[in-house]
Amino acid sequence: MKANLFLFLLVPFLVSSSFAQLWYTTRGLANQDERAWGADVDSTGNVYWAVEEKDKWPHWYFNILLFKIDSDGRQIWQSDSWGESFNDIAFVTHVKGSNVYLGGRLDSTAALDGSGGNALVLCCDASNGNYNWHYVWDQGFGYEEIDGLIVQDDGIYLSGWSKGRTFDLDFLVQKIGARGQLIWSNTWDYDNRGKFDGANGHLAMDARFLYAAGHVNRTNIASLDGDGALVCFSRTNGAYQWHVTWGGALYDDALGLTMSSDSMLYVVGCTGSFAKGSQIYLNKYSRTGQLFWSRLWGGNNAEDARALVADGDSMIYVAGATSSYGHVNGDYDIFVLKYDSA
Repeated sequence: MKANLFLFLLVPFLVSSSFAQLWYTTRGLANQDERAWGADVDSTGNVYWAVEEKDKWPHWYFNILLFKIDSDGRQIWQSDSWGESFNDIAFVTHVKGSNVYLGGRLDSTAALDGSGGNALVLCCDASNGNYNWHYVWDQGFGYEEIDGLIVQDDGIYLSGWSKGRTFDLDFLVQKIGARGQLIWSNTWDYDNRGKFDGANGHLAMDARFLYAAGHVNRTNIASLDGDGALVCFSRTNGAYQWHVTWGGALYDDALGLTMSSDSMLYVVGCTGSFAKGSQIYLNKYSRTGQLFWSRLWGGNNAEDARALVADGDSMIYVAGATSSYGHVNGDYDIFVLKYDSA
């Protein structure tokens, strides 16, 4: 259900006040299509990178592979290919202790475009890539996927999408146990309008609440309407607490979310509402949904971003793709933006 295509992993390092590229690496099969969405880094600098490859005959559908790469770009191990009959994709990667957790979808249909799926979590051994267990959530109808994943001592918290019995999609929040057993599940439909909503923009949490970002009030996945949204749920049972929306006359989509050390929430996404095509927006919110400021970035073509990180409470970094800058020939280049939190 996503449109971006990523073919390589670029790891920038902060040196003083500027970025310096130290290395890059690629993974892929000849004449095949590969995608990568999720990466995380452990305390020693090892990178865990989830890649989707069409590696099994007849090479129509994606399977999930996990790579462990050291801080100098050398591969430590590659997991076995994981997948069933159709498209299986990991959208988010999180390393915690001795395990690596992948969230995404297990495809439930034979659609070549990957339009069907059930919510999926994979747990892997961080030392060798062996698969420990997997969790699948299937209502028996519609589409589900996981985009946000946080591992805590009391369980694993998830956010994503869930399809209702009509044609709408809703926010999904769940909690599962350390071995993948479901503890609770909840969905939320924006103003009960029965339209295209989804927590596409990852997950943050504190001691009492979960915060999910995404899109609401869209007609369908291809429509140029809808607003970005920040939604708060109870950590205890997933009950809805409040929401705020942001946007203009056209489409506005929240694609990334992080919390800084001073408990501010930062949401990044793309907007078509401000007369320059698709631009990047970055919003700063309090944990009660108060908007402090909003920043726009982009040129005359298109930009997209879903990755951001807060460096303490002072600096915010955003990574994405642009066709307005760099090699301006209709293709996309990678960008990194640095913002002061004030």
